[in-house]
Amino acid sequence: MAILFCVMLSYVLFVHYIRKIGNETLRYKTVLELAHTIQKTLVPIISQRTARFEIYGMGMLKTTTRTALRDRSGGEGKELVSNR
Repeated sequence: MAILFCVMLSYVLFVHYIRKIGNETLRYKTVLELAHTIQKTLVPIISQRTARFEIYGMGMLKTTTRTALRDRSGGEGKELVSNR
């Protein structure tokens, strides 16, 4: 009888754990989708041509919420800034 109780209790705890992990995963996925949408809206693609250089920069989406604009230009005659 005690073994049956332990098996049932372990099953209930296992199902509770799986549901908890599933809810956390869904929450993180939703936050990342929102962050990617905001990043696509707020970080424009930069494209600039000069007599000697062609500069192109864009935001790279990652699996975390820490994203950065990879390359950007300060304008004509200024140096290229890399944020990696």
